[in-house]
This record gives sequence, C-alpha cells and structure tokens, in this order.
Amino acid sequence: GMLPDERFHFMRVLADALRKVKPAETVLITDRHRDADGVRVVLSPAPEDQRAYSHRIWTDILPVVYTSHSLIIQFDAGICDAGAWDDGWLAWDRVEAPWPGKPGHTGGGGFALRSRKLLTALQDFPPKHPEDSWVTFHLANELAARGVTSAPVEVGAQFGWQFKKPAHPVFGYHGLFSWHDALSDAEICARVDLLSESHVTRGPFLDIFRDGAQSGRVNLCEAVYRRYRRMRSRDQFWRQLGPYGPDAHRVFETLKDGDMHVSDLRPP
Repeated sequence: GMLPDERFHFMRVLADALRKVKPAETVLITDRHRDADGVRVVLSPAPEDQRAYSHRIWTDILPVVYTSHSLIIQFDAGICDAGAWDDGWLAWDRVEAPWPGKPGHTGGGGFALRSRKLLTALQDFPPKHPEDSWVTFHLANELAARGVTSAPVEVGAQFGWQFKKPAHPVFGYHGLFSWHDALSDAEICARVDLLSESHVTRGPFLDIFRDGAQSGRVNLCEAVYRRYRRMRSRDQFWRQLGPYGPDAHRVFETLKDGDMHVSDLRPP
C-alpha cells in the first residue's frame, strides 16, 4: 500500500527490489491497476494519511499473503545486498533493523520481515498508529504470550540498517537519511524528483541535502533544492535548513545565488 502521491516513486522502488530478489510472490496493494510482470495487484482504496496507512499494514496484508512470511518495503526503503539474505531469519516472526536510539530493540515497519503468525496475532487488537512502535514496544508482551518471536538485535543488524551503513554486508535499508549510503547519486536524484510534497516538506528530506553537503556531492543538494522550490519559497527552505550545520549552509548560499536562473522553479 502507498499514499496516493507516492505511487510513481514506489513503482521505481518495487522494480529495483525485484531486480535483486525473486520472491515466491509479489503483491502490490494499490488503488489503481498496474501492469507489472510477476506482480499480483490487489485493488484497495488509497489510505488518506499515515494513520490510515498504519491501519492498512495492520489489517490488509494478512488476507492477501499466502506465504509464511512477507517482506514489507516502504517508499524510502529497499534492498541493498541480496547476498546477505539468510534463510534462518524465517525461524523468527519479526525481523527488523536495530531501532536507532533504542539500544537492545529492533523495529521499524518501513523495511520489515513479518510472519503470518504475527499478522494473525495482530488481529486480536485494534489497529494503532504508528504501527511499528506498537508492535515493537506497546504490544511486545501480549504478542510474546501468543508465541510471536522477535529476532535479537544482532540478527536485525544483518537484516537492515538506518542512518549509517555498517561495514558488514546487510540485506536492506530504510529511511531518506540512509539514501546517501544505499543508492547512487543518479538514483537519488531520480527518486527525489518523484517524491510527494508531504515528504519533501518534512525534516528527513533535508537529510539528503545535509549528507550531500558533508560528502561534497553538491548535485544531491541541487536536486533537493530544486524539488523543494517547486512548492515552497527560498526563505522557507532556509528556515528548515537552520539546524543542519555549516556545510549545508555554505551549499545553500551557492545555490540560492543562482535561483533566478533555474527554469523549473516557481516564484515564492
């Protein structure tokens, strides 16, 4: 499932994943028909917001997945090293990356391996938002009482990562803040151009700008700035960029000077 304005971006994410792995089945839950080889399309009304999306993850995957496990990939996630896959993960009901800032915990529904057993157990509870926080923390004891098992942190660290790519091989990643380590510059620029307004105007989007500035990849900063300026003013961009540090500020000063010459920008 996806929000309505993410659909074009997500088709690119899905195609990238299917180039790297060959799952038993691929299911796309969407509000319109899609022609995609090897993909079973399930039509469903688009969720109107993030809360509705959490509810969809909670309730709508189980009826359409017939395998023992499902791999959930959101718009900002993907597979980076298919060779890192381990069949042993299928012994667990929930395998997710280490949760940043929560030592000893794994979690994050953006890139998650979940079993039918877990999905079935969730039906005993009303859907909650954000769903990944509820699955990881609030319902941990109740799910364990139903026999649901969660992979430990060391297994999660082999499965996925967020923020900073580890030195060892890892299967997948999650988060805009991970793109600079997970994707090529050309792929990042292409995805930035397809992102929805709801994601462009949120903090994690500017993480791409910061990471590009810190690593000298100014082309990423330019792609982020151009995409933002189609919708918002230069001053709004500067206000959001405030906490991102001197490298980001220096690049912004360079880009804003040429603002009037960028043909695809809208006026403030």
